[in-house]
Amino acid sequence: MAGQNIDMPRMPRLVATSITAPPAWALIQRRLIALMEESGRLFARQYFERGGGTLLAEDVDDLYEQMYNFGLFYAIGAADDLLDLHLRNWNAVTRISDDTIDHRTRHNEHKKVFRPSIHNEFWNFAQAMEWHHLSEGNMALYDFGVADPTVSENMRRARRFAAMFIGEDSEAPNWDPEHRILRSPWQSSQGPKLNADADFANTMLLGGRGLGGQANYYGVRASLFPSLRIWRCGGSKTPRGASRSSTSSTSWCCSATRPIAWPSPRW
Repeated sequence: MAGQNIDMPRMPRLVATSITAPPAWALIQRRLIALMEESGRLFARQYFERGGGTLLAEDVDDLYEQMYNFGLFYAIGAADDLLDLHLRNWNAVTRISDDTIDHRTRHNEHKKVFRPSIHNEFWNFAQAMEWHHLSEGNMALYDFGVADPTVSENMRRARRFAAMFIGEDSEAPNWDPEHRILRSPWQSSQGPKLNADADFANTMLLGGRGLGGQANYYGVRASLFPSLRIWRCGGSKTPRGASRSSTSSTSWCCSATRPIAWPSPRW
């Protein structure tokens, strides 16, 4: 696949003025790249349908992640077809995850299932996610700009996705223009998630395993402070609607039974 020639006047240019034999490390690097290229092709043949859809069901961010670095691999010197595979996979994941269709519910004994998760080519409201999961899934898109910034549909997507976070998409009012802040820790192409129960907040923001559970290995993803105080165990006070917990200090101890609402900040 050949990209277009585009004029980028601020892009530094390096001009070679002489030719010499490549150093040994460069030859070894090219052999490694060739081995990785063949591994990538084998992976695509073994675990993806011809149309690019994955055989193994997963959460949508994990579906994107399965080939997220192929574009970056192409950018550092891999063969053209590796980028083609990346584009095929990204488009297939977006297509089979769209909330207007019901992709196959199960293909194997894996505990995960395919879920309608995408609206306007981005996470829908039912799957609104915080920066951690959005970033995991969007890595697959970011590297297209490095690999080939001339793909017109990706240029359109980049503008559309940006509009969702800067107040230019009326269907996705994630941005609070008055206070210049995102309205919720969870965003989607259909707007922010503005309420959740304490168990969801604990699991998604702390990265734990539900209320009273140990924090996961990747630790804290976000804090709701100062809009909402969620007290850590061992604190001297307990917020209204919450109970003290005897778990370790690495766990959140907000166990409110009523939903948590995300108020607009008032600084």
